[in-house]
Amino acid sequence: MEKLIKEVCDKTGISEEQAKKAIIVVADALKEKMPHVFHNQIDILINGGTLTDGMKQKMEGLKGDLEDAAKNIGTKAEEFAKDVQQKMSDL
Repeated sequence: MEKLIKEVCDKTGISEEQAKKAIIVVADALKEKMPHVFHNQIDILINGGTLTDGMKQKMEGLKGDLEDAAKNIGTKAEEFAKDVQQKMSDL
C-alpha cells in the first residue's frame, strides 16, 4: 500500500496518514458494494498486486478444495465398495 499512499500524497498534497485513511475508506466502500469473493482482490490491488496475483491465489485455494473433495469422494467410494462387497458376501 506504500506505493499507493505515496502516489495519493504526491497527487493531492495530503499527508501520508490522510492518504492511508482515504485509501482504506475507498477500499471499504468498494467492499460494501462488491460480493465477498472480491474483497481479497481489492486488498491485493491496494497493496500493489495485480488481478493476476489475486486470481492465482484464488485458483490455488480452489485447487486445494478440489483435491480435498476428490480425496473425500475416493474414501466414500472405497467405503461403498466394501459395503457392497460385504453385502454380496452375506448373500
